[in-house]
Amino acid sequence: MKLKKILLLFIFIFIVKSCSSEADNKKLGQILGSTVGAVVGAEFGSGSGKAIMTILGAATGYLIGGEIVEILSRSEQDELNDEIINSLETSPPNQRNVWRSNEDNSTVAEIVPGEEFFSNQKVCRNYKKTVIKNDKKYLTDATACRNQKGNWVLL
Repeated sequence: MKLKKILLLFIFIFIVKSCSSEADNKKLGQILGSTVGAVVGAEFGSGSGKAIMTILGAATGYLIGGEIVEILSRSEQDELNDEIINSLETSPPNQRNVWRSNEDNSTVAEIVPGEEFFSNQKVCRNYKKTVIKNDKKYLTDATACRNQKGNWVLL
């Protein structure tokens, strides 16, 4: 039930986003990042640690969500997410995968998936993502888990 509410929120935000500016996109990225971070934090925490993990997840998501939206266009974000999913699906742990933007050849990313593990009865993988644009590096450690249909969901 909670997941359905979150998905509806995402759909609503994406509809609103279609009429937004770059500043709005950054805020949207921060909101989405916070939401996903809070859900992930709540998923991995337990007992009194659940609240702390939720807060830490939301704060981390806020920072990361704003950064990636700021440096990549929407189509670049989609391309990169496709490459991340492909890397998780086909690459062994610690294999370096490189993505290059179709819009700007100087924008590249490196994705390095980790070992599979189980969390709440789901198959998950951590991965490292390094985006390089305008000589700046943005490093992110993230997680993806398979949903009920077996597809990777980037968290």
